Amino acid sequence: MSDVENITETVQNTVLQYLSQNGVTDATINVDEDLTQNSGLDSFDLVALISDLETKYNKNIDLAQHMGTDATLSISLLSALISE
Repeated sequence: MSDVENITETVQNTVLQYLSQNGVTDATINVDEDLTQNSGLDSFDLVALISDLETKYNKNIDLAQHMGTDATLSISLLSALISE
């Protein structure tokens, strides 16, 4: 398994754990799914989740470069930004 695959798996598990802690018990999330549309997370949840990932990986996740583009806030995007 490559580093990106490991990061993707960890990010997916972190998202699922975060959802579980917030009352969503039987969630499944595709790595390319838009977290802002399909997961039930609101903007505050997303900020907290990104902050948790930044702490876990000791890395700044800069979403500003993707604002106004067709990029979706997905596990794949977060994993790519962490692995940069």
